[in-house]
Amino acid sequence: MAKKSFYSLIAALVMICGISSAAEKTRILFLHKSAGFQHSCIAYHDGKETNHVTEVLNGLGDKLNAEITSTKDASLINAENLKNYDVVMFYTTGDLTKTTGDKAPAMGENGVAELQDWVKAGGGFIGYHCATDTFHRTKDKDSPFLDMLGGEFAGHGPQFYGKLKIVDPDHPTIARVANDFRIKDEWYFFSSLMEEDMHVIALLDAGKMKEKDERYDMPNYP
Repeated sequence: MAKKSFYSLIAALVMICGISSAAEKTRILFLHKSAGFQHSCIAYHDGKETNHVTEVLNGLGDKLNAEITSTKDASLINAENLKNYDVVMFYTTGDLTKTTGDKAPAMGENGVAELQDWVKAGGGFIGYHCATDTFHRTKDKDSPFLDMLGGEFAGHGPQFYGKLKIVDPDHPTIARVANDFRIKDEWYFFSSLMEEDMHVIALLDAGKMKEKDERYDMPNYP
């Protein structure tokens, strides 16, 4: 994963970790279970239970006075255990109540509801990169998790330089990013965007990719 891909995550962590006092560490639970596709940057290699994203986050944690618990064990998302954390981060795919994919322990059936109750009570949540590729809707079942995120992963094309159109320049996570900032990344597009319920910080201008790939031929989107 390119170093630039962590910019938004770093900004969010800086904002959230800044809430804690200098003496009190921000407690972060980072879940990277893949019940669907597993990205190589969160896979365990050579028998070691660590990965690229975890190592980057641990380095950030030291700088931001945060204590990060990194795990593939989705059973840790429950009401009792969530009391131990200030922030939960998801880098996940698929139905986390299943042991498919990386075969890591599954989330309990009430896990999403308990996570949402925890968020409503003031817990911080960051859904990073493929989080919108988690708990997909079906014709028979809605997804409260995706309702919380505000949209559902519908696909992506090749990496390309996208341009950010800043909507809320005063928001702490974007305050130091210039309008029209360009970055090469794997830009997702979404279905069921709940734009009326969102606080939109920035939009993607796909530029020439709108002509090259019809899936991006749409107005700028969150």
